Amino acid sequence: MKCVHCGIELSDMKYRKHLKYRHLSLFDSLAELTRHAITTVEKIDESTLDDIIHEYANTSVPTLVICKRYNFNFRKYITDLGLKHKTISESTSSKECIDKRSKSMLEKYGVDNASKAEEVKEKKRETSIRNYGVDNIWKTPTYRREWEKKVFAKYGKVCLRDLYGNENSFGWKTISEEDKAIRIDKLHESYLRWYYSLGEDEREAFILSKIAKSFTSKLETRIAAILKANSIKYEPQVFISRHSYDFKINENFILEVNGTYWHCDPRFYEETDTITRDGDTHLVREVWNKDVRKKILAEKHGYHLFYIWECDMNDMTDDEILSYILDKMQIPDR
Repeated sequence: MKCVHCGIELSDMKYRKHLKYRHLSLFDSLAELTRHAITTVEKIDESTLDDIIHEYANTSVPTLVICKRYNFNFRKYITDLGLKHKTISESTSSKECIDKRSKSMLEKYGVDNASKAEEVKEKKRETSIRNYGVDNIWKTPTYRREWEKKVFAKYGKVCLRDLYGNENSFGWKTISEEDKAIRIDKLHESYLRWYYSLGEDEREAFILSKIAKSFTSKLETRIAAILKANSIKYEPQVFISRHSYDFKINENFILEVNGTYWHCDPRFYEETDTITRDGDTHLVREVWNKDVRKKILAEKHGYHLFYIWECDMNDMTDDEILSYILDKMQIPDR
């Protein structure tokens, strides 16, 4: 093969390297040079090369598949084409690979992961018992000690959560206080960069969503499911002047779901009784007064507020709860 730029005779094997070290400046990039070399030396047209690159990006064990199908060594071109060499993990985690694997597992075992199949679990247990005398190799003291020695030799410490429990995630219990402080600072900096990259409205929505999640109870979850199932328009955790209300229903109704303890159901508490909240002691009278102030505030903003108590909900079916809500809103039962 003769170089069209300088007339030197070259073998196919040396052609790309010759272009790379003598004539790279004649191309827009190394990737463009490599594409030219592939289409010239391997006799593959541009559209086929585009298909190969796409297949590499979306196929598990990509280079093996591509080399076999197109009968040329694609591996040596990957870096110069600007592509990244895939690890086995990256290759097998593509959507196409995962979908194909899940489909095969469903057809063979009835589950999307072979490890979930009782047949496979039993085989693993039998193999482990046969080889090690236990149904799980991690129960073998000798194996565990050898594994710990290898990890310690490699990293200087054993950072395995199984040794110390979940509190040791990422070796937390084995690192110094100084290293802990560095990790926390890095996480905090990363969080602040993300938080302040949001717009003002996005930041406010994020804060309100975090507050809403922290206050959602099982009672509220049940109410939300009833409203959703009956196509009743609602919005959970609505704020009025920084006071949170459980549900805004339609445009002008607010429903408060009151727990027996947290809101001191008058059927069980006297106004002079006390309860403990967040480590502080409160008079029941104070809890009631706070709820009254919230009711007045909601009405001041044009809402009709009503309550449903935990004690009542526990004795009511979903249909009865729905009827109660519709009655308070003066809407005929559906």
